[in-house]
Amino acid sequence: MLENIKSSLKEQAEELGQTTEDNESNKRFMKKIPSGALGATVLVAGVDFLEEPIAVFIRFSESRYVPELTEVDVPLKFAFVLLGPVDSQSAYKEVGRSMGTLFACKIFQRSILSAKTKYDILQGITSFMDDSTVLPAFGWDHTIRIEPPANISEKTWAYSFHNTHEVTHAEHGDPTLKRTGRIFGGLVNDIKRKAEYYVS
Repeated sequence: MLENIKSSLKEQAEELGQTTEDNESNKRFMKKIPSGALGATVLVAGVDFLEEPIAVFIRFSESRYVPELTEVDVPLKFAFVLLGPVDSQSAYKEVGRSMGTLFACKIFQRSILSAKTKYDILQGITSFMDDSTVLPAFGWDHTIRIEPPANISEKTWAYSFHNTHEVTHAEHGDPTLKRTGRIFGGLVNDIKRKAEYYVS
C-alpha cells in the first residue's frame, strides 16, 4: 500500500510541474538542517466520500525515508493526516497550520519523542496551547509587533510539562500530623496522642 501512495505522490508532483530548480533549492535548504534531524509531515484535505472528519497522528517506531512526503531528504518520524467533508476545508487548513506550529516547537518535539502513551502527547499539546497566544486572522494590525510574555521561559514550559504526573497531597486536618520542626517531633506527638491507649 505504501508503494501505491508513493507512486501516486510522484505522479502528482510531476503534474504540478516540480522542476530541477526546486530540487536544487531543496538541496541548498538541506545544508541548513542539522544532522540527525527528523521529519514530520502534515496532510489535510477535504474529500467527498466522508461525512465526518478523521484524524490520525502517527509516530513511526523507526524513522524512514519517504521523499514524496518531505521537501528535503530527512527521515520521516511523524505524520498527521486529517481528512473530512469538502464543506469544511478551511477549518482543516487551520488545523494543519496548528500542527505545523506544534512540530516546530522544540519542547513539543522532545515531549512527543519521549511520550509513552497518547495521554502524554495530549499533555504536550495542552501545555503548548496554555502558553500560546492566538491571533485572529483579521481585525488586527499586522504591522504591530507583539512582544513575547516576560514571565514564561522555555525552562518553565518544560518544567510544567514534565511535572504533570506528580500527585498533589491534601493537607491533613489533624494538627498532630503536621511538621513540628524538631527532630522526632512527629513521633513524640504521636506517642503522646496514643499513650493512653497503650497503658492497660
